[in-house]
Amino acid sequence: MKQQFIQDCELEVLNTPLSLILTRNKYAIDFKIKNVGNIASKMLLKFQYENIKCQIPENEFNLNVNNEREFSIKVQPLKSGLQVLSIKVIGLIKKRIKSYVEVPNPNYVKKNDVMGIGDQNNLSAPQIDSNIPKTIKKEVIDEKVVENLLTIKNIYLNVIDSTTAPKEINDFINIGGDANPIGENIQSHLCNVLFYNPELTQTDGGKQLQFLREMFFRIKGMRKEPFYYITFPIDQGYSKEDSKLVQNAINFFIKNQLPSNINKLNIFNLSYMEPFTNKSTIILGRDKQNQYSKIESKIKNKFKDTIDVIIDADTFSYGRLYEDLKKATNNMNINLVNCIFTTDLIENRNLLLNLLNLFQ
Repeated sequence: MKQQFIQDCELEVLNTPLSLILTRNKYAIDFKIKNVGNIASKMLLKFQYENIKCQIPENEFNLNVNNEREFSIKVQPLKSGLQVLSIKVIGLIKKRIKSYVEVPNPNYVKKNDVMGIGDQNNLSAPQIDSNIPKTIKKEVIDEKVVENLLTIKNIYLNVIDSTTAPKEINDFINIGGDANPIGENIQSHLCNVLFYNPELTQTDGGKQLQFLREMFFRIKGMRKEPFYYITFPIDQGYSKEDSKLVQNAINFFIKNQLPSNINKLNIFNLSYMEPFTNKSTIILGRDKQNQYSKIESKIKNKFKDTIDVIIDADTFSYGRLYEDLKKATNNMNINLVNCIFTTDLIENRNLLLNLLNLFQ
């Protein structure tokens, strides 16, 4: 059997801004492409974007089987709001394409030419074979480069105007905080805020935050009503300065945007942990408003036995971040629930998307 040659690749984002970013500043986006096909390939990078200034690398490159190559681009947002940079990897294939063109038939002779020959020699004009065509088809082989889309990746940039950002926002950005939307009133009567404490590392934690953030943006793009979230990375412990920044963020992004007539707003203090069973698990802290029981029912009704739900009244029901959120949302019409996902749930794109949609 003849071997089938396959072009394929993987695109992994190594570094991208995970916080709010400011206009007029430049940011690095690093990514890696690996050839996972069975032939060495020539590839082409294509970028699609608006309201962004980009310094892009060379467009075409060669990559052998199982080899990988890293790229870095510099981006400068020109407009506030959600901006999207799309990276496409195109496989270039040379193909020999056979076609036919019409050319004059060398055996065809016009009637006038034949009669002229007869006159010059004082001979009778020869008979013309009427079956000889004027043109014939000639085979032509062209070598063309065909583009084959291998993969596409969207990078989401959450941009605010550097000329109008208050000091609290600059402080929030400096520690890697992210929030969406910016400066919009909370209009949905069923909206939820996910406050994510990822305890970031330089490896898996960053990738999981990147993945979760992408899910937030995908949900935002699917809905007319905004999906609200705040992310707040904590690297080493939880300091008094962190506590102050958390309360400032709640005031700026939620309290100042919250209409007085809105129904109960759910805030999930979301974190994650390594899985401890063979099934995705959610741990809910027991709260005085009994929100955990309503959330548990929603999850079980939707996912049946796909996700385990555990109610915890001790370890996961409190915490300094929880207490700060509780203090910051005092006198606000808000339900606050501690929520812990196992990492296998965060890494399951479809399952996580369906779960987040459940609470909107």
